[in-house]
Amino acid sequence: MKARRRRAERGFTLIELLTYLALASLFLVGLAGTEVMAGKLRARETSYVQALGQVDALFSQMQDDCGRARSARVEGGKVVLDGGATYDFDRPGRRMTRDGRMVVADLADASVSLDGSLLSVELRIVRGDPSDPSFDRKFSRKFFIPGGKGASREW
Repeated sequence: MKARRRRAERGFTLIELLTYLALASLFLVGLAGTEVMAGKLRARETSYVQALGQVDALFSQMQDDCGRARSARVEGGKVVLDGGATYDFDRPGRRMTRDGRMVVADLADASVSLDGSLLSVELRIVRGDPSDPSFDRKFSRKFFIPGGKGASREW
Protein backbone atom coordinates (compact mmCIF):
# COMPACT_ATOMS: atom_id res chain seq x y z
CA MET A 1 0.00 0.00 0.00
CA LYS A 2 2.77 2.42 0.82
CA ALA A 3 4.33 1.93 -2.60
CA ARG A 4 1.08 2.73 -4.37
CA ARG A 5 0.48 5.84 -2.30
CA ARG A 6 3.94 7.19 -3.04
CA ARG A 7 3.50 6.68 -6.75
CA ALA A 8 0.18 8.60 -6.74
CA GLU A 9 1.73 11.51 -4.84
CA ARG A 10 4.69 11.98 -7.15
CA GLY A 11 2.79 13.92 -9.90
CA PHE A 12 2.91 13.55 -13.68
CA THR A 13 5.01 11.06 -15.54
CA LEU A 14 7.41 12.21 -18.19
CA ILE A 15 5.21 10.76 -20.97
CA GLU A 16 2.17 12.66 -19.69
CA LEU A 17 4.12 15.91 -19.51
CA LEU A 18 5.50 15.50 -23.05
CA THR A 19 2.00 14.72 -24.34
CA TYR A 20 0.61 17.90 -22.79
CA LEU A 21 3.48 19.96 -24.21
CA ALA A 22 2.95 18.50 -27.70
CA LEU A 23 -0.78 19.28 -27.62
CA ALA A 24 -0.15 22.83 -26.39
CA SER A 25 2.47 23.34 -29.12
CA LEU A 26 0.06 22.19 -31.83
CA PHE A 27 -2.57 24.58 -30.53
CA LEU A 28 -0.13 27.52 -30.52
CA VAL A 29 1.18 26.69 -34.00
CA GLY A 30 -2.41 26.62 -35.25
CA LEU A 31 -3.04 30.08 -33.81
CA ALA A 32 0.20 31.47 -35.25
CA GLY A 33 -0.53 29.97 -38.68
CA THR A 34 -3.92 31.66 -38.90
CA GLU A 35 -2.32 34.99 -37.90
CA VAL A 36 0.31 34.65 -40.63
CA MET A 37 -2.34 33.84 -43.24
CA ALA A 38 -4.49 36.76 -42.08
CA GLY A 39 -1.47 39.07 -42.37
CA LYS A 40 -0.80 37.91 -45.93
CA LEU A 41 -4.44 38.44 -46.84
CA ARG A 42 -4.40 41.96 -45.37
CA ALA A 43 -1.23 42.78 -47.35
CA ARG A 44 -2.82 41.49 -50.57
CA GLU A 45 -6.01 43.49 -49.96
CA THR A 46 -3.94 46.61 -49.29
CA SER A 47 -2.16 46.07 -52.60
CA TYR A 48 -5.50 45.79 -54.44
CA VAL A 49 -6.86 48.93 -52.82
CA GLN A 50 -3.64 50.74 -53.71
CA ALA A 51 -3.99 49.68 -57.37
CA LEU A 52 -7.60 50.89 -57.47
CA GLY A 53 -6.53 54.19 -55.90
CA GLN A 54 -3.82 54.67 -58.52
CA VAL A 55 -6.24 54.06 -61.39
CA ASP A 56 -8.80 56.39 -59.82
CA ALA A 57 -6.17 59.12 -59.40
CA LEU A 58 -5.01 58.66 -63.01
CA PHE A 59 -8.52 58.88 -64.43
CA SER A 60 -9.30 61.90 -62.26
CA GLN A 61 -6.15 63.69 -63.45
CA MET A 62 -6.91 62.78 -67.07
CA GLN A 63 -10.43 64.15 -66.68
CA ASP A 64 -9.08 67.47 -65.39
CA ASP A 65 -6.39 67.64 -68.08
CA CYS A 66 -8.82 66.79 -70.89
CA GLY A 67 -11.16 69.52 -69.64
CA ARG A 68 -8.35 72.09 -69.95
CA ALA A 69 -6.85 70.78 -73.18
CA ARG A 70 -7.24 72.74 -76.42
CA SER A 71 -6.33 69.71 -78.50
CA ALA A 72 -4.80 66.26 -78.15
CA ARG A 73 -2.53 63.99 -80.11
CA VAL A 74 -1.14 60.49 -79.73
CA GLU A 75 2.57 60.12 -80.44
CA GLY A 76 3.91 56.60 -80.12
CA GLY A 77 3.34 55.63 -76.52
CA LYS A 78 2.41 59.14 -75.42
CA VAL A 79 -0.79 61.14 -75.19
CA VAL A 80 -0.08 64.86 -75.43
CA LEU A 81 -2.86 67.16 -74.27
CA ASP A 82 -2.10 70.72 -75.41
CA GLY A 83 -2.80 72.92 -72.42
CA GLY A 84 -2.91 69.86 -70.21
CA ALA A 85 -0.30 67.20 -69.55
CA THR A 86 1.63 64.42 -71.27
CA TYR A 87 0.87 60.80 -70.39
CA ASP A 88 3.39 58.10 -71.24
CA PHE A 89 3.10 54.31 -70.98
CA ASP A 90 6.51 52.89 -70.13
CA ARG A 91 6.23 49.24 -71.28
CA PRO A 92 9.55 47.96 -69.88
CA GLY A 93 8.88 49.67 -66.54
CA ARG A 94 5.21 48.62 -66.58
CA ARG A 95 4.02 52.05 -65.45
CA MET A 96 2.09 55.10 -66.60
CA THR A 97 3.60 58.53 -66.04
CA ARG A 98 2.13 62.00 -66.15
CA ASP A 99 4.65 64.68 -67.00
CA GLY A 100 7.45 62.30 -66.00
CA ARG A 101 5.95 61.33 -62.64
CA MET A 102 4.72 57.81 -62.01
CA VAL A 103 0.94 57.60 -61.59
CA VAL A 104 0.14 53.89 -62.02
CA ALA A 105 2.43 50.90 -61.49
CA ASP A 106 2.11 47.22 -62.43
CA LEU A 107 0.58 47.90 -65.84
CA ALA A 108 0.49 44.79 -67.98
CA ASP A 109 -0.97 46.64 -70.94
CA ALA A 110 -2.40 50.00 -71.93
CA SER A 111 -4.14 51.21 -75.04
CA VAL A 112 -5.26 54.68 -76.00
CA SER A 113 -7.29 55.77 -78.98
CA LEU A 114 -8.19 59.26 -80.05
CA ASP A 115 -11.15 59.83 -82.31
CA GLY A 116 -11.79 63.53 -82.84
CA SER A 117 -12.61 64.87 -79.40
CA LEU A 118 -13.00 61.49 -77.69
CA LEU A 119 -10.01 59.97 -75.90
CA SER A 120 -10.44 56.28 -74.93
CA VAL A 121 -8.09 54.73 -72.38
CA GLU A 122 -7.83 51.05 -71.42
CA LEU A 123 -5.51 49.78 -68.72
CA ARG A 124 -4.75 46.27 -67.48
CA ILE A 125 -3.13 45.96 -64.07
CA VAL A 126 -1.56 42.72 -62.84
CA ARG A 127 -0.30 42.23 -59.31
CA GLY A 128 1.29 39.12 -57.88
CA ASP A 129 3.17 36.37 -59.66
CA PRO A 130 2.85 36.90 -63.45
CA SER A 131 2.31 33.18 -64.04
CA ASP A 132 -0.50 33.11 -61.45
CA PRO A 133 -1.57 36.71 -60.76
CA SER A 134 -3.66 37.33 -57.68
CA PHE A 135 -4.99 40.60 -59.14
CA ASP A 136 -5.65 40.99 -62.88
CA ARG A 137 -8.15 43.72 -63.78
CA LYS A 138 -9.01 45.85 -66.80
CA PHE A 139 -10.13 49.45 -66.50
CA SER A 140 -11.44 51.63 -69.30
CA ARG A 141 -12.70 55.16 -69.54
CA LYS A 142 -13.54 57.71 -72.22
CA PHE A 143 -12.70 61.38 -71.93
CA PHE A 144 -14.16 64.30 -73.87
CA ILE A 145 -11.77 67.00 -75.06
CA PRO A 146 -13.78 70.24 -75.41
CA GLY A 147 -11.30 71.69 -77.93
CA GLY A 148 -12.14 68.76 -80.14
CA LYS A 149 -9.04 68.94 -82.34
CA GLY A 150 -7.71 65.46 -81.99
CA ALA A 151 -6.42 63.34 -84.82
CA SER A 152 -7.71 59.76 -85.00
CA ARG A 153 -4.90 57.55 -83.74
CA GLU A 154 -4.24 54.54 -81.54
CA TRP A 155 -1.38 52.97 -79.59
